[in-house]
Amino acid sequence: MNRLALSLLALCSLGSPFAKAHSAETRVTPVIQHSPVILYSNDVLGELEPCGCRSNPLGGMSRKANLLKKYPALQGEKLQLDAGDLLFSTGSVPETLRDQTLLQAEYLVDALNETGLDAAVPGEKDFALGVTSFKKLKSKAKFQYLAANLSLRGKPFLRSSLVVSRKSRQGKSIRVGVFGLVGEGLPFPKEFKIQNAIAAAKKITAELRGNSKVDLVVALTHQGLEKDRELAKQVPGIDLIIGGHDQSFLQSPLKIGKTWIYQASFRNQHLGIIPLALPFESQGHELVELSAEWASPESAPSSIDLKITQAKAKIAELNLLEEAKFSALVEKSAQSGANQFQTFPRCAECHIKQFDFWRKTPHANAFQP
Repeated sequence: MNRLALSLLALCSLGSPFAKAHSAETRVTPVIQHSPVILYSNDVLGELEPCGCRSNPLGGMSRKANLLKKYPALQGEKLQLDAGDLLFSTGSVPETLRDQTLLQAEYLVDALNETGLDAAVPGEKDFALGVTSFKKLKSKAKFQYLAANLSLRGKPFLRSSLVVSRKSRQGKSIRVGVFGLVGEGLPFPKEFKIQNAIAAAKKITAELRGNSKVDLVVALTHQGLEKDRELAKQVPGIDLIIGGHDQSFLQSPLKIGKTWIYQASFRNQHLGIIPLALPFESQGHELVELSAEWASPESAPSSIDLKITQAKAKIAELNLLEEAKFSALVEKSAQSGANQFQTFPRCAECHIKQFDFWRKTPHANAFQP
C-alpha cells in the first residue's frame, strides 16, 4: 500500500471517538408498512462504501439505495434529511489529498441526488476544502442546504427553511417545515458568523407556525445532543429535532416536553425511519442497519455500485500522479545533494533504532512497484 493510500485510510479512521458495538439487534422487523415517513442520517463523513470494521461492516450508498427500493416502510412518499458533516471525514485535508477528497465528495453528492435526499444542514467538516469547494459541491446537489443562523460577510449564507408536503395514508397533505441550525463555537471557516441558535430557532419556528401554517416543525441541527436538549427546552413549537455533530447513537428517540430528538450514530451505518402522521407521536420509529443484507449481488451491481467503482479508479489515478510527483522530488533532492528534503536517510542519522524497525515493515517498500 503506498503512502497516499495509507493517508486515505488514516483520514477514514478520524471520524469519531464513538466506539460502541454496532449490534445487529437494532435491525428489526418493519413496524411501519406504509408511507409517508421521514428518513434521517447524520455525520456520514464522506463515506461512499461500508465502513472498514472487521466484523459486520455497515453503511454504503449502494446499500442505502437498495434498502430504499426494497424495505416495506419506504415504498411511498418520504422526506429525507441529513444533519451535517456529510461530505468529508475531517475538518482539514492534506494538500496531497485535496483532489482525491473533492472527487469522492462529488461522487457522494451524485449518489445522494440519486437516492433522493431533500435537505441537509452543513457541519464544520463540510468546509474541509474551503468555502469555494463547498459552493461547487452545493451547485451539483439537487437537495437544499439549510442554516437559519449562518451568515457570510453579513448576509445569510443559505436558506433558513424549507416547507414540503407529503400525503398521509388517508390522502391528506401534511405540511412539514424544516429549518437548519449550526452550533455556536464550532470551527466553521473564519469568514462565517454564527448567530445565537436559540434566538434564530424561536424566530423561524414562529414564522413556520404562523405565515407558513405548517403541521409539523423539524429542526435539522448540527450542534450536538446537549445543545439539542436545550433547544427542545427553550423553543416550544418544534416537533422533531434531527441532530448531528457528536455522533450519538439514540436507539430510541428522546422526548423533552413535546419535542422528540433523534440522532443515528455516524458513517451512514444506520438509517433512521420515522412515521409521518398527525398527531405526531413517533410510534414505530426504526433504526435500520445498512448491513450486507442490503448489498447488491455481484452479478447485478446497481448504478451506484458502478459509480463507486468509477470513483475508486479515478482516485487511484490521482494517487499515482501524486506518487510520481513525490518520487520526482526525492530524485531531484538526491541529485542536487541538498538536505532540503528530509527523507528516511536523514532520519536514520539520529534515529537508527527506529529506522531499523521501520525498514523491516511493509511501509519501507511503499513505493516499490
